[in-house]
Amino acid sequence: MIADRQTGKRVRARFLHGRALLSETIKRAKNKKKGKKRNKNKKLPHTFIEKRREKFRQRREEKMKATGIVRRIDELGRVVIPKEIRRTLRIKDGDPLEIFTDRDELMLKKYSPIATLEKFSEGTTKSLSDLSGCLAVICDTDEILYASGDGRKDFAKKAISSQLERIMKDRRSYVANRAEGGDIVPLTDDAQMQITAQIIVPIVAGGDCLGAVSLLSGEEGARMEAGAVKLCRLTADILANQFV
Repeated sequence: MIADRQTGKRVRARFLHGRALLSETIKRAKNKKKGKKRNKNKKLPHTFIEKRREKFRQRREEKMKATGIVRRIDELGRVVIPKEIRRTLRIKDGDPLEIFTDRDELMLKKYSPIATLEKFSEGTTKSLSDLSGCLAVICDTDEILYASGDGRKDFAKKAISSQLERIMKDRRSYVANRAEGGDIVPLTDDAQMQITAQIIVPIVAGGDCLGAVSLLSGEEGARMEAGAVKLCRLTADILANQFV
């Protein structure tokens, strides 16, 4: 009986010691988390923030080019963008511009609705390429934004051709197979890929053309079948519905 009592005391002592160690470990972990939160909430010195802003401002000024052109604002708050700049930046009548301000600076940037759906549009391009087995391309009214499939490097981030612009203005789908005598429309002016079949479907939302979805093939004798055309049109409709 005495031996059993001593054994019970030892077990209880070990249990209490283990519980004490566990509670101490939990306390240390909590204190460590609190310390991390304090460091996160700790504000950076004002001078450090100012230095970072100044560096960012200097880099931006280095990228920006001075035109030497000065324009006055009229009584309605309007200002005319010179024709030369509009031609260089491909700004057309009716194009939306996004306005940014930074203290005493005012910046205008061409607004691309398709570009705002960056992850969605990029994923859609990849899915379209995987389903069709062709090179898939999505563009806005200025440049190729996303490309997925063999030969994508020839198209990504390049300005679109004037022929593609005309197709988007007409707001009609375009299908061409070289094997059947169709005229292939170049998507860019300097693409090296030899296209043998293509589909171009404009993305139209609210009466405005926002860009286009295209499937391309470089295989000899390739033809774009009705299923590929439907898939391309469905993709264009899905993108257009994001802005309705």
